Amino acid sequence: MNFKNELLSRVYLVMLIVVLAALLILGQLVKIGLIERDKWIKMGDKFSFSLEPVDAERGNILTESGATLATSLPFYELRMDAGCPSLTNEIFSKKLDSLCYCLWKFVDPTISQKSWKQKIVMARHDKNRYLLLKDDIGYDLFEKVKTFPIFNLGRNTGGLIGIRKSKREFPYGNLGRRTIGYSMQTVQPVGIEGAFNNFLRGEQGMRLMQKIPGGNKIPAEDFDRIAPINGKDVVITLDESIQDIAHDELSNALIHHNAEYGCAVVMEVKTGKIRAMVNLEKSNGGYVEALNYALGGSVEPGSTFKAASVLALLEDGYLDNITDTIKLFKGRKKYGDKEMKDAHDHNIDSTDLKHAFAISSNTGISNLVNTYYGNNQAGKFINRLKQFRLNEKTGLEIPGEVTPTLKEAYSSKDLWSGTTLPWMSIGYELAITPLQLLTFYNAIANDGTMMKPYLVSEIRDYNKDYVVKSFEPQILKKHIASRKSIRLMKELLEAVVDVGGTAANLAPKDYKIAGKTGTSQMNYQKINNATNFGYRSSFVGYFPADNPMYSMIVVVSEPKQNGYYGAYVAGPVFRNISDRIFSRMYDRHIAFTETKLDPEVALKNKPNLVSAGYQSDLSYLLDKLDLPFDHDVKGEWAKTSKENDQIKLTDKKLDSNKIPNVIGMGLRDATYLLESMGLKVEAVGCGKVKRQSIAPGTLVTRQIVRLFLG
Repeated sequence: MNFKNELLSRVYLVMLIVVLAALLILGQLVKIGLIERDKWIKMGDKFSFSLEPVDAERGNILTESGATLATSLPFYELRMDAGCPSLTNEIFSKKLDSLCYCLWKFVDPTISQKSWKQKIVMARHDKNRYLLLKDDIGYDLFEKVKTFPIFNLGRNTGGLIGIRKSKREFPYGNLGRRTIGYSMQTVQPVGIEGAFNNFLRGEQGMRLMQKIPGGNKIPAEDFDRIAPINGKDVVITLDESIQDIAHDELSNALIHHNAEYGCAVVMEVKTGKIRAMVNLEKSNGGYVEALNYALGGSVEPGSTFKAASVLALLEDGYLDNITDTIKLFKGRKKYGDKEMKDAHDHNIDSTDLKHAFAISSNTGISNLVNTYYGNNQAGKFINRLKQFRLNEKTGLEIPGEVTPTLKEAYSSKDLWSGTTLPWMSIGYELAITPLQLLTFYNAIANDGTMMKPYLVSEIRDYNKDYVVKSFEPQILKKHIASRKSIRLMKELLEAVVDVGGTAANLAPKDYKIAGKTGTSQMNYQKINNATNFGYRSSFVGYFPADNPMYSMIVVVSEPKQNGYYGAYVAGPVFRNISDRIFSRMYDRHIAFTETKLDPEVALKNKPNLVSAGYQSDLSYLLDKLDLPFDHDVKGEWAKTSKENDQIKLTDKKLDSNKIPNVIGMGLRDATYLLESMGLKVEAVGCGKVKRQSIAPGTLVTRQIVRLFLG
């Protein structure tokens, strides 16, 4: 009995201890969870770690010659962990003055050494682990900051925090910006940036981050746990020189005619490569690349569509030859209750097809189409247009292309009427984009073979130096029409730019252009007063006509001054661009003879030979020419300037990671300097460097640099 009582006593004692322990634990939970909640949350924050994503460096967009059209440049938010536990007071006190001197000298001279010191001492006193020093510094400066006293001890001891970010830079400014495009999370992707974002963006890495008081996170280690994989480079078909030419000429025309917008596209005939795509619209007194009208601007083309109508007639055998006689009705003809007129009054009742097409007779072409396809045969005409793929997209890689609007014959849904066929034959009651129309004309230039327009030639991994994916020319249709029809169509397009044609004013002396003018009325269905019409001026064709290399379309919308006809608004833009491309294609090197320079003339114009180069060569040359100069050069490379009555040589600063400015150098020096940095060099012309294809300051990534001499 005593044993039983003793056993029960022990059980009760154990139970009491367990209950008391449970109550104690419960009390602690209440204390921690309710009373001391904020304290423990702060402490947890202090020591919480997590793996956070690290963005990869976005790939570049390059031309085939190596010019960089879009690149990502790194910059850093510079901060200091002034309360870093591993940074001892002894090291801090001993090296702080030196650190403050470096910050004043190299990071921000507007803040004195004394102010820097006060700022950092106060931050250490407050145990500020996220002190902002500078919010935007470049890669080179950040690398230099790493060598400063205290900071050179590393992240965990020196407290240096560099938060890496990237800026998307466009070395060629506004050139081709809409085609290059952009890719942002909250906005519909546009252009190459959007279409090839999966290649360009790379793959995120991971880094261990520590959460500190205030909610900020700082790197817990000096390295990434998982290194990000940089994005691939996209090489596009745009030629930076042709793009620059097209942009310049279109911009000048828009200003001259006070137009609302315009576009110009240059395509390589045999391949379908887009060599230039310019889209400019009026904005704040100037013109900018905003919308891609070439790709998404589906409009009534007007007379440029007549080539498709005539090609359909030729294909169906309704016309045997371009010398066939057709009626023009003296430039006026009624279809139902609507009268069609030619652009200019004339008294021609009939003429041959070649002349009618050359003067762009609305009545002549529309009567042919209405005569042969008007008796319940409109479906045959529509099918021919479909044979030319004028009802389909081109399939260009970038987003935004719209489908052409082509009515089905006699469709009430499409509002087909008794006047639809004749008006469709001259480019109304249908809609097509400039690029789609150009693709059709390019096929004519290419003997009937329709090439797919394309903008991207390859995806490259420059880190591993290999091609990830390449894109080759692609045939959309081997023959859009018979050889005979295409041959006759070519003759008609050449006649437009011949004597008596609407574009006779565009005929060059050294080569031949073939094409078609267009002057379409806008809002003609809504406005009764013809003086209020808006106009869209266009010219589409190819050159040289006898051996087509490039096709091109130019559209200028709503010109308000200095004319509105296609031959005098869009046509001159076409001619100016083709002239400059032609001279570039057939560039002839000019022999230079050595001449003795007059010192006074040389000093007046700055040295007329070169304005930069290898310093010993420059010194030797100036000495031989008896030109007074002052030598103040410590390095190998020098630049020249005029100072008072003499030439001054000073150091030319170079950065081994960035493309140097070689403008003004001789070809030998420029080539040596660029090739020593791992770059490839192509030269055009003779003389000293007038222009370089890749902007100075662009990061070196094994590009090809084209030098233009003169």
